[in-house]
Amino acid sequence: MTSYKASGRYSIAGLLGFWIGALLGGILLSAGYVYLLGLVSNLLLRVLVVVGYDVAISGWLIWLVRKTKIRNTRVVLFSSIVLLLLAYYNNWAIYVMFVQDTWQKGASEVWAYHFQFPLLLERWWNLVRQPGEILGAAIQILPTGFVTINQEQLRGVLLLCTWIAEFLIMFFLPLYHVVYRAARPFNEEKQMWLPTKEEWAVTYLDNYREVRAGLRSKDQEPLLQALESMHYYQVEGQESYAIIEFYRHRKKIGPYISITNVKAVQTGPRKLVHRAVAVVKMLDIGWEAAEALYHRMYQEYQQTEKHTARSAKKNRRSLEDRVSTFSFNLSRKSKDMASEMKSSASLKKKHKNRLPRTDTQELEHNNSEESPASIEEITVHVPHVTPEMEKEYLKKQKSQKRHE
Repeated sequence: MTSYKASGRYSIAGLLGFWIGALLGGILLSAGYVYLLGLVSNLLLRVLVVVGYDVAISGWLIWLVRKTKIRNTRVVLFSSIVLLLLAYYNNWAIYVMFVQDTWQKGASEVWAYHFQFPLLLERWWNLVRQPGEILGAAIQILPTGFVTINQEQLRGVLLLCTWIAEFLIMFFLPLYHVVYRAARPFNEEKQMWLPTKEEWAVTYLDNYREVRAGLRSKDQEPLLQALESMHYYQVEGQESYAIIEFYRHRKKIGPYISITNVKAVQTGPRKLVHRAVAVVKMLDIGWEAAEALYHRMYQEYQQTEKHTARSAKKNRRSLEDRVSTFSFNLSRKSKDMASEMKSSASLKKKHKNRLPRTDTQELEHNNSEESPASIEEITVHVPHVTPEMEKEYLKKQKSQKRHE
């Protein structure tokens, strides 16, 4: 088994299509970027516009790389550098044109003027061919300032620092993103990219050397033994674990996997760091083996989730039972106590109101039917009272009566 290496193949037609598409996309995205910044003056909104430009141009270049099937990362790097610089230069051309028209015609008329597309294209084409004029206009804008952020106009050194930060964000971030995504594996056999990288946590591989040798072995038995030693692991704290990465295209799992050991190391009394050690990187283990490993990881993940949910439900149920039992016993005791207090109060009242009687009165009293003292019932809401709780309570009452 060997690790993935880019074949470096590309076609002239594909490279030409990549350049044409990137130039057109860069011109349109730069124009949209400048006009959106002309509409907003809030700092947060301007940051969102810059981030949106980076995401849009990065996604466009990555889509072009995959459609044109350029598998040479050096070609992608060189082409992206040139195209991003051209897009930034076009951004400056449109910005200078926008500033000059605003100064000459006013902020209210510049938008109507710029909606005249034939004149706008002609003016843009004349300006973009004169880099000296664009540089001179930038030098004129610098001391006076044109950018207004949060009702404060930037000029001088502060405006220059803003331009530098804008260039770094608009150039290096898309460049890194494009080259990083272009390094994803491309399978020459099935002529497809595997653009999506999916990570799973597995148990820490103490015998990572044996696992690496088994994965690289051409024999089937060592490969299967190495794959069976990896199981899904749910990271709960700062313990050691491993990460396995799959590369896929939609629902198709590619043959390449990457494994990294993440070891927790104690470096002080209360200091714990994690050190990553690569075991294999983009190793080709075959389509069937990679797909079987992925599905086994997914099944183990589902089983772990079910067990976790069952344990949480059991713990919650036991807590509810304890609360219900406590509420049940408390309500019974309160009811008995209220009954005893009511009975004692009625007896005290009866003895207090009793007067000396004659024999005739006592005889009439004995002949009359005396109604028992009424006891008011106290209704207490007891949630989740089960028959088992009732039986347990009756047993306790019987045992207490026996002792009495």
